[in-house]
Amino acid sequence: MHTTTDPRERGKGARYHGRVTYEERTARFKARIDAGEKIEAGDWMPDQYREAALKFIEMHANSEVMGALPEREWIPRAPSLRRKLSLTAKVQDEVGHAQILYRIAEDLGKSREAMFEDLINGRTKFHNVFHYPTSSWGDVAVIGWLIDGAALVTQRAMFQDAVNRWWRPIMHFYGPPSNPEKDVLLYWGIKTKSNEELRFEFFDTYVPKMWDVGITAPDPALRKTGTGWEWGAEDWVNWDEFWQVVKGNGPMTETRLSWRRAVWNNHAWLRDVFSGVPRAVA
Repeated sequence: MHTTTDPRERGKGARYHGRVTYEERTARFKARIDAGEKIEAGDWMPDQYREAALKFIEMHANSEVMGALPEREWIPRAPSLRRKLSLTAKVQDEVGHAQILYRIAEDLGKSREAMFEDLINGRTKFHNVFHYPTSSWGDVAVIGWLIDGAALVTQRAMFQDAVNRWWRPIMHFYGPPSNPEKDVLLYWGIKTKSNEELRFEFFDTYVPKMWDVGITAPDPALRKTGTGWEWGAEDWVNWDEFWQVVKGNGPMTETRLSWRRAVWNNHAWLRDVFSGVPRAVA
């Protein structure tokens, strides 16, 4: 019989302090999840939960840092100084959010350097919408989404064009309808709502606001019903495109990863300075 004093011991056949099996401890952990308890990084957790939580948080961190790139492109081309300053602040926020998420992920057992190495070499994912090009200032408004009504009215044609191009990637953002029996994130409570529930929340929040300012979605099946929403999930959304993009084959995937890779490699000396690692002199 295997015993250990390490509460994070992972072997599935292990016994803890000679009494509780891995399976029994996993069942108790799941009961905590089902009861709505919060899990801290230092708590014992099953392998599947730790791996799912790490992957989920790392993907969101990657998305924050990669999401700064398409917006950064438009800082020098913003239509006014006020909007340049606003977009600069937003880009800074995105990068800051990424660092916070990477810090949380580090607590689950993966170093920040390993996460960046995996990102720039295409081994980990980021949200599908950040694989697409930004063609106009209207695209920036769609990415930011919350923009005052006056700007929408004065740039309506540009904004409508951007909505037409971005609507499918936005629908892809939530992923295909969830299968509760196979969704590990739902099972462990890391995600509390299905993909479709999240998509319908988006519809509830934003579609009426779009309609109020004369903007329409390009999905001809989209409409409000008595119980929720109908939309072109099968006929219009093209899940084949979604899977190609999240596997790293989006129209801007390699370009943006190359930018991130260049920054990571060119600033290695600065990380070494802060870490105290001596650099070889050429």
